[in-house]
Amino acid sequence: MQLINAQWQFQDANWFPDFPKSAEKLRWFWSKSGQPTLDGVIAVNATFVEKLLAVTGPIDLPEYGKTIDASNFMMETQKAVELEYDRVENSPKKFIGDLAVKLQERIKGFSKEEWLNVAGIVSESLDVKDIQIALVRSEEEQIVERYGWSGRMKPTTGDALALIETNIAGQKTDGVVEEDVKHTVRIAEDGSIEDTVELTRTHKGNKGELFRGVRNVSYLRAYVPKGASLIAAAGFRPPNAGLFKIPLESDALDIDVEATEAKAKKQGDVDIFTEDDRTVFGGWMQLDPGETQTIRLTYRLPFTAQELLTRTESSPEQANASRAGYLLLLTSQSGKSNRHLTSTIEIPASWKATWTKGDAGLTFDGLWDRDRVMAALLTPAL
Repeated sequence: MQLINAQWQFQDANWFPDFPKSAEKLRWFWSKSGQPTLDGVIAVNATFVEKLLAVTGPIDLPEYGKTIDASNFMMETQKAVELEYDRVENSPKKFIGDLAVKLQERIKGFSKEEWLNVAGIVSESLDVKDIQIALVRSEEEQIVERYGWSGRMKPTTGDALALIETNIAGQKTDGVVEEDVKHTVRIAEDGSIEDTVELTRTHKGNKGELFRGVRNVSYLRAYVPKGASLIAAAGFRPPNAGLFKIPLESDALDIDVEATEAKAKKQGDVDIFTEDDRTVFGGWMQLDPGETQTIRLTYRLPFTAQELLTRTESSPEQANASRAGYLLLLTSQSGKSNRHLTSTIEIPASWKATWTKGDAGLTFDGLWDRDRVMAALLTPAL
């Protein structure tokens, strides 16, 4: 974050991929600024508003000289908030508040069919984390958790992967960067497991284009099973060290960030640290308009396929060396609903999969717009 600011502030507090953790940090910043206590935090991505505008139709804002619809919402809102606001009044987000009021007025007059359309949009947005909810009261939070609306980083006994990108000093370029993820799991004869992740990104913006025609500068964190060891990494490109802001000596360290970064190690251009129950591989990416880049990580899991089956067996004593299993939790990132993923489990020729979760078998190929699970039971081939 010090690439853009010497101090951590409220607007950048959603640092953690586990939304309840980010929500707690947002509440901390809010209370420290003298604001009243909050019953909860709800995060809404701009893509949800685009979908809503597709139902409401155009919204006229004559005081701004704009008519907002699903096709121009992102660009016109960015212009109003970052370029066109009154510098004397200094309320750049007033435009969003005024638009919200007009949207509410339009929705109040909806027909039953239109309300059903909105309900479908809300349901889908909760599934793909375009809306995330964290509530303070335990009985209310339990409802959120039950329906999977919290954006929580779920625990798992097996393999796990989450790719979390944070745009830092990259303006609004994320919307024009196409992404494809290739995840390959190789299970060896002895049951050891090695994962390779390739993230290919293409910047579709045009150089000089407003908000989008600049370099995309992002910090990538790969959340993998705790204890995984990095074998190789390629493609990372850190910014020049002289570009980072220097905090004052009197600036206090955030205890939550310090807890994860104080023991971080460096392996080439990759930061390695532990956050909650995951090992994290972190590194910088820089991508100019018109360019394509590939980031590659290869790492070994801290358990074998035989040990993984033992963890998941209802009767562990039944497990034996002739049987093995594999379980993978793929955690999606909020705001990355267009990220394409191909995840493949490769097993030795002497083994066969006698059961797999879902219809995809040992390969998933599709949008990584929500959390997904892959699993397989492996036995010797006859």
